[in-house]
Amino acid sequence: MAPSGSPVHDALLGDLLYFSVAAKLFDPAFTAADAVRAQADAVVSNIQTAAGELPSRVNFLGPGNEDFTQYKVRGHYQRNESLQRYFRGMMWLAATIFFCRTRPKRSPPFCSEFTRDGT
Repeated sequence: MAPSGSPVHDALLGDLLYFSVAAKLFDPAFTAADAVRAQADAVVSNIQTAAGELPSRVNFLGPGNEDFTQYKVRGHYQRNESLQRYFRGMMWLAATIFFCRTRPKRSPPFCSEFTRDGT
């Protein structure tokens, strides 16, 4: 395990939080790991109420604020609880932009390395 506070450790916690929020949105019975449970529950609460924002200085999704009002369920997704969970979970997963850092010549159209911060 990477030392606490190191860039690798922080990145791993960010990933764990990102996927824990998604899991909790899709399955309310999901329990996040202790290391991110409080943060995950707070983010899920904001998404469920479609209120507030996650400021960029604490936003592990990357640059810019995450506006939770965008998670207000709309359209045919309002029909039942399963569709509402799907809407919120997919909105959350789509909120992250993964930047391509490098792409070697003659490689398939895939990045060789991804980042969240565009560096």
